[in-house]
Amino acid sequence: MNKNLLVQEVQNYIPSCQVIVESDDDIHFDMIVVSADFEGLMPIKRQRLVYDAVDKWILDGTLHALGLKTYTPEEWQKKNQS
Repeated sequence: MNKNLLVQEVQNYIPSCQVIVESDDDIHFDMIVVSADFEGLMPIKRQRLVYDAVDKWILDGTLHALGLKTYTPEEWQKKNQS
């Protein structure tokens, strides 16, 4: 799995988002997604939005593991100020 393809797929599904992806082996990924679409959503609903974009790769085994953190732009800004 290519990191750029993963970023593109999530951005296609959540057009206004910023995506940061890290991987050492192109099978296990850590992803941060920042989107205003997450405003007012519980963490599980935020994650579900992202997983909806990549489920096909999880189901076929292309994407073996995904560590996921989701933030609104305000949360992301606060996190990076500390």
